[in-house]
Amino acid sequence: MDEKTLDIVNFRDIGGYTGLAGMLKPNYFYRSAQLTDLTDAQKTGLVADKKIKTIIDFRTDEEVQNTPDSDVTGITYRQIDVLGAGSGAPSFDAMLQNAEVGQAFMLDTYAELVLSKQAQQAYHDFLMHLIEQPEAIVFHCFAGKDRTGYAAALILKIAGIDNQTILEDYLLTNDVRRAENERAIAEIQTHVHATPEDLVGLQKLFEVDASYLKQSVQTIEASFGTFENYLQKGLALPADYIQRFRDIYLEA
Repeated sequence: MDEKTLDIVNFRDIGGYTGLAGMLKPNYFYRSAQLTDLTDAQKTGLVADKKIKTIIDFRTDEEVQNTPDSDVTGITYRQIDVLGAGSGAPSFDAMLQNAEVGQAFMLDTYAELVLSKQAQQAYHDFLMHLIEQPEAIVFHCFAGKDRTGYAAALILKIAGIDNQTILEDYLLTNDVRRAENERAIAEIQTHVHATPEDLVGLQKLFEVDASYLKQSVQTIEASFGTFENYLQKGLALPADYIQRFRDIYLEA
């Protein structure tokens, strides 16, 4: 059962890319949108076909309580909240308010993913999980684009994949989420009046943009100097983390 057949929003394997250090092994790192209301066939696909052992949920307590992931027999569930209290799924009205500031709102979010203590602890816990329990996982947030997209970029960077490839993988979310984004915006329009300007802003919120990921890179450089310093000083990872990760997950 391939990703398309599984039919889970924004579900895909980020393995298979090759950098100077080797190829990131496929069938270990799956990213996704939230895993709510899964069918029996989808649950079977995650367990029997993808061999996934752990679901890692980056959402807040409020998000999890409002729309919990489906329980999947044979898969361990772990919540690692990236944004913390006060950052739950916004209301329709709040989404429109955020849409008014559009790109600026998203740029602030990506700086927060790098600098906030909550996010630093969360990504520390996530990345340590990868080397402490080497197994197939699926990690997700609400839409699987920002908290999840940043996590995927971290994995690929640690694996030694070049920046352009990381950016292209990140932007792939816009293709695989297009139908879901159109559905979500149409639903919003049934609840509140949205002006043409609102819709443009909402589109910004539902999509990823190269400037968002670049904002995180620039924030890392400005605050830590290098990616390696960010891993050690920002995320408090061991000095040999990159080598330990590559020993497990890369092949020549």
